[in-house]
Amino acid sequence: MDASRVLEDLTTLVGVRGAFLYNERAEPISLSLAQGHSEVEVEALGHAAARGLAGLTSMHREGAIDMDLVYRDGRFLMRSIQAGSLCIICDKHINLPLLTMTTEQSVRELRARADELGISSGERSSREKLNVLKQIAQATLGDHAAKVIAILDDAGERDDDLRMAVEQAEKITRLFIDKQKAGELANKMLTALDE
Repeated sequence: MDASRVLEDLTTLVGVRGAFLYNERAEPISLSLAQGHSEVEVEALGHAAARGLAGLTSMHREGAIDMDLVYRDGRFLMRSIQAGSLCIICDKHINLPLLTMTTEQSVRELRARADELGISSGERSSREKLNVLKQIAQATLGDHAAKVIAILDDAGERDDDLRMAVEQAEKITRLFIDKQKAGELANKMLTALDE
C-alpha cells in the first residue's frame, strides 16, 4: 500500500479537490489533487491546517484531534494519524456520509502503515496499549478480570476510548469486586496509557 494510492482513491470521489498527508512537523509526505484544482491553493490551506492541528494535538492531553471545517465555498476535513494528519479539501455540499465512510477506511490503512510512511509517533500502538491494559487487569483482579477485559475489548482504538474504558472498568470493579482494587486498577491503567 502506498500513501499516494490512498489519497488518489479519496480524490476520485465527486467533490473532493485534494487530499494530503502531513507528518507531525506539518511537512507534506504525499498529495493528490482532483483535476482542475490548483496545487498552490489547496496545498497552502492543507499546510496551514496541518500546522494548526500539530499545535492543538501537542496541547491536547488525550491525543488526537479531528477537524471538520465548513467555509464559504468548501469544506476541510482533517484526521490525525499517529504523528501525522490526513487533510481533505472538498466542495461544501459533498456527500458527507460517503466521504466519511471512505475517509475512515483510508485512515485505517494509513494508521496500519504509519511506520513505513514516516508518520509513526514512536509511541506504543493502540493494540499494544490494549494488551498492557489487559495484563494489568489480569494481574490486579485475577479470576475477576473477565468483565474488565471484555470492556477493554469493546473500546475503540483511540486513547480517549481507552480512557473511557478504564473509567468503566473502575466503576464495574468498584461496584462488583472491590473498592480498593478499583482505585489500584485505575491508577495502574492510566499510568500505562500515559507512558
